[in-house]
Amino acid sequence: MKYKAYRLLAAAAGAVCLLALPACGGQGGAGSAPSGTSASQSAPSGTEESGTQPSTAANDVNPLTGVADITPGTSARPVALMVENSSTARPQLGLDKADLFLEAETEGGITRIMAVFAGASRVPAEIGPIRSARSPFVTVAQSLDAVYGHAGGSTLGLANIQNFGLDDVNFLSNASQAGWRDAALSAQRGAEHSLLTGREKLESFIGDRGYATSTSHPSPFRFDSPRAGDGAGNRVQLSFSGLQRVCFLYDEGAGLYNKYNGTLDSMEPHVMTDGAQIAVANVIIMYDEKYNEDADHINFRLNAGDGVLLTAGTSREIRWTRTAESLSFTEADGTALSVNPGKTYICLVTQGNRVATVLQ
Repeated sequence: MKYKAYRLLAAAAGAVCLLALPACGGQGGAGSAPSGTSASQSAPSGTEESGTQPSTAANDVNPLTGVADITPGTSARPVALMVENSSTARPQLGLDKADLFLEAETEGGITRIMAVFAGASRVPAEIGPIRSARSPFVTVAQSLDAVYGHAGGSTLGLANIQNFGLDDVNFLSNASQAGWRDAALSAQRGAEHSLLTGREKLESFIGDRGYATSTSHPSPFRFDSPRAGDGAGNRVQLSFSGLQRVCFLYDEGAGLYNKYNGTLDSMEPHVMTDGAQIAVANVIIMYDEKYNEDADHINFRLNAGDGVLLTAGTSREIRWTRTAESLSFTEADGTALSVNPGKTYICLVTQGNRVATVLQ
């Protein structure tokens, strides 16, 4: 397989802003992928990649997306995989196939992404590069009762995997059984950026370990009565750190938000090695208190807080609560939050980088 090289965007620290156009429909960004790349191109409706797949009566409802696309009899317990997101790691493989995404700062201003699948059978044939555990993701994996896949980890991250009693897949010590090193990636990017896994290996490893294949933990969302917000929400720029800023632009035709790395005036589509762009039905910004858990690593309190939901080209304020048994979201008034069926991208952002400006 040949891999394209993508130029690194250097993002300076600045104000975080939420911008909206007078009418729905965002503009594509410039970058290494072709100009105008949209969700309708990279994730056409009705395909495996789409954030809004059509329901099929014979299938079970996906608890992470609200879409009936789960093959009856397959694993119904989430699998959460740590995927590297440094500039060296991009473009990734298979990340866009996740049912739910969580991105947060880890150290040095960089972020990592936890790709969550509703079950092991939904993991693609290739996904990665897989990297080490970090505390905020371990905490959320506990709330989802997910089988947690990682390659080693920070001191506290590894300790909490044990403290929380998580079923995990440590690719660092089980690389040959649960994953593999890709020779081409290793030669191009370095061995530390070459660890991949896939559905067949994961299902075999999980089965051999005797991990449970179902969970009693609830879905983070409801999908029964989704509604539009009363705020602007066609495009958003937010900051995880001075180094990592991202944008989401709403494609009205597809009903999805396309993800970009960088700022609105200098951004690149977040695409995979096959050119598919990350596209989701909902974007959630979770605000929380950030702190240094040690000299090198970032952590978050992850108890409760407020945030913003972007869906269908609109936005509104929401609230969230996390316990060991659940991650849940409500409207600002405390009633249960219903989101549009499809994939959701959660951005865990420090209180100091709150969305500051809305333009109509």
